[in-house]
Amino acid sequence: MILRQTLPHPVNGQQVIDWRVSGRTIIDSKGSYTEVCTYFPHDLVYVKRGKTEKQTLGNARRRLRTFPEYRDSKFEYVENEK
Repeated sequence: MILRQTLPHPVNGQQVIDWRVSGRTIIDSKGSYTEVCTYFPHDLVYVKRGKTEKQTLGNARRRLRTFPEYRDSKFEYVENEK
């Protein structure tokens, strides 16, 4: 599953960014966190791991909305194309 982010205006030449769960998990005293990353432009955020991939991407969506340049973005979930 992919979290597709559409920006209201291009940032660094990109207006559509696809975020994926990378699978790398970090565990600390507060719980487990996983990487959610995009390949171009290369960026990653650590978010609380959900019970499902969609819940993890939902945590990423909430985290990304805290960044000023992503605040007005539109997000949608897209199933992986096979």
